[in-house]
Amino acid sequence: GIDNGFPPEWERGDIVGETRSGVDMGVWAPEYHSTLHHVSPVVLMEKLRAKTREGELFRKVFESGAFSLIEHIPEYDGSDVRIQYEMVRRGMGYFRNAFGFSPQVAITSDAYPETETVWSLHGIRTIQLKTAWLNDDTPTVYSTKPWNNQDIYAKIGDYNPMLDVVYLGRNVFLENFDEWPAERVMPVIKRRIEAGLPAIVSTHRCHYTS
Repeated sequence: GIDNGFPPEWERGDIVGETRSGVDMGVWAPEYHSTLHHVSPVVLMEKLRAKTREGELFRKVFESGAFSLIEHIPEYDGSDVRIQYEMVRRGMGYFRNAFGFSPQVAITSDAYPETETVWSLHGIRTIQLKTAWLNDDTPTVYSTKPWNNQDIYAKIGDYNPMLDVVYLGRNVFLENFDEWPAERVMPVIKRRIEAGLPAIVSTHRCHYTS
């Protein structure tokens, strides 16, 4: 976990301490975003163990401490419900060690139907990204991720009594700056709030940094 420190190349001071200070001040609150980002450890190990040229290259890059896959592999690919349960249990432990409390909110675009049950058993009470509404109000699910347990008919605030979870979804996108610069996105945020909804913004730092 990050509470044990970072490799020298990635060390940037007391990141965990600064994070906890931000939580204490109410500036932000972390949510559970799985343990690996769009990578299945089961499939990853298969690739690393492969007796092929690709496997050899994977092992060399992996040993360098900087590893990336071009393809998107769902985190729980190859994992039955027991393996998923253990993965989430371990991930929750990383989260608690880093932030000092257990998460109650989870988000991923890699969830299978059984994943929501596993999350619920571990105390998750709010699930993000059940669906999304684009800036032009079009409801959408990610067609590039057919495994995704999303529901185009789900609404923000929908409650699942079986799992005791509430669903949320992104409804403001600050991603494509050519088509949707900030000045065009602000009216979208205002429209959401005037409709009695939270403005849940999707934005990724890759658009701001290099």
